[in-house]
Amino acid sequence: MSAAAIDTLERFSPLVGDDRFELQLDDGSACSAALVEAKALPAPVFQGRQPFSLLFEGPPQPLLPQRIYRISHPQLDAMHIFLVPVGRSQSATQYEAIFN
Repeated sequence: MSAAAIDTLERFSPLVGDDRFELQLDDGSACSAALVEAKALPAPVFQGRQPFSLLFEGPPQPLLPQRIYRISHPQLDAMHIFLVPVGRSQSATQYEAIFN
C-alpha cells in the first residue's frame, strides 16, 4: 500500500487506544507505543486530505529524539513518520506526528 493510502485521519482514527504500534530503533530493537489521539487540524484541506495530528504514547525510557521512525502495526503497512517528543511523565513519553 502506498504512503498516500495510509496517511489519512480516517485510517488512524479506528486505531486510537491500540497499543500495537512498534517504532524501529537504530540498534534494531523496537519500542512499543499506543496511539492515544488522532485529530483533525484547523487547517484547510490540502489536495483532498484534511491535515491531522497523531499522538503516540511510549515508555518513559528511552526518550526518543525528534526524527523519522519506521512504524509498524498489524493493520497497516509499515511507514516512516516524523515524530517529536511533546510530553513526558514518570510513566510515559508522548510523541506527536503532524500530517499537513
